[in-house]
Amino acid sequence: MTSRLTALVLCALLFGGLGRALPAEPPSSWEQTQDISQQRLGVVPRWQPTPEDIAALLADGLTREEAVELAVMNNTRLHAVFQELGVAAAEVRQAGLYTNPHLDALLRSPRGPGADNVEYELEFTISDLWQVPIRRDIAEARARALTMVVVNEVLNTAADTRNAHDRYVLVRSLREQAGEVLEAATAFRDEVYLREQYGYSTELDKSNADALVADQQVEYDILQSQLVVALARLQRVLGIGQDTVIEVVGDIPEALPTLVDTDQAVALALAQRPDVQIARHNIAAAEGRLRLERRSVFDRVGLGLAFERDVDGTNAFGGFVRVPLPVFDARQAGRQRARYELARSRWTSQAVEAIAREEVTVALENLGLAIRRAQLLKDEVLPARQRAFDYTSRYAVIMQLNMLVVLDARQRFFEAQRDYLEALGQVRAAQVELEFQLGGRAPWNRSLPE
Repeated sequence: MTSRLTALVLCALLFGGLGRALPAEPPSSWEQTQDISQQRLGVVPRWQPTPEDIAALLADGLTREEAVELAVMNNTRLHAVFQELGVAAAEVRQAGLYTNPHLDALLRSPRGPGADNVEYELEFTISDLWQVPIRRDIAEARARALTMVVVNEVLNTAADTRNAHDRYVLVRSLREQAGEVLEAATAFRDEVYLREQYGYSTELDKSNADALVADQQVEYDILQSQLVVALARLQRVLGIGQDTVIEVVGDIPEALPTLVDTDQAVALALAQRPDVQIARHNIAAAEGRLRLERRSVFDRVGLGLAFERDVDGTNAFGGFVRVPLPVFDARQAGRQRARYELARSRWTSQAVEAIAREEVTVALENLGLAIRRAQLLKDEVLPARQRAFDYTSRYAVIMQLNMLVVLDARQRFFEAQRDYLEALGQVRAAQVELEFQLGGRAPWNRSLPE
């Protein structure tokens, strides 16, 4: 009896060991995330960056693309999302494991002399042979969808970083311009006061000049405050503390991007946007669940070995099959639910693709509008304001113009300069939004100035 029981246990352990060895390891979702990030961003995320990695990027000033590299490497929210890849890999491995065998033992001691009655049963769930592969397929589809969720977070982090870096550079440029305007307004006020000594300025001129200086001082102070806020946002996106000193390098370029065909952009978005890929992977998972429901009518079929020693000392050794009879529950409701879930996944995929088309179209239109505005300000508005400013300044010197006219021309020229800088910033923001809606930087945009 002891030898037979030992053999049964060894069979169970052997079969269990084989069950653990059968499932193949899934492709590394982390490596896939790195590859996609390299292709679409030009940077590679790192699972555990070292302080030396961070210090190297901060050493000589932080450019726009270095900021993206640092954020993808170090952003705390993104690293939290990275852990989902490990969860998905564990679920894939678990889905590929077979059910543990069951060992039942029954010991009966009859009254009076005689041997004990002993029964042993070792059962293996053979329905796993046709169910486990489908479960593994479902888990792998979910893992691929979750990988795209992580990729989307990588793209979102990169877009946030570019916007934060651009915002800081823009506000810094606006503050520098405001400082120059404040200096010019102060000199203009001093000139008005000087002319008042010779009777060429009135109290109204002096009041307007004082108001101009005060307005420009307020503008400068506001931009100084906005610069502090922009730096705090950039530090948060980069995953570094506010006590870390960083030097932000770069300017808002004046070179404008070239618009592309809408159909070409939409086709690229449908091919690489993470949300579109997630919807398609969800369809694959729903199809797998429907297949699993169809194969789960006999959801727990067992095959086993049995041993019995009767009270008279007779030993019996054999096998058995345990099959559930689908009399009441033949998985009708489960199959119905799976069909509805599959239909929902397909409709959702179509809806996501429609949203993608709309968002790409809107992003292209916004970028085109921003480009046209910046071009108009550069080619038409700024030159006209410059001519008006030069004219009034020239005739103000020989005191042939009222100072209110000079003040108005000066103010409008300053506003046009500010509007042009802001328009360039809007172009950059619209370009970042388009790249995000495309699911990564487009091949035709990779040569654009950073």
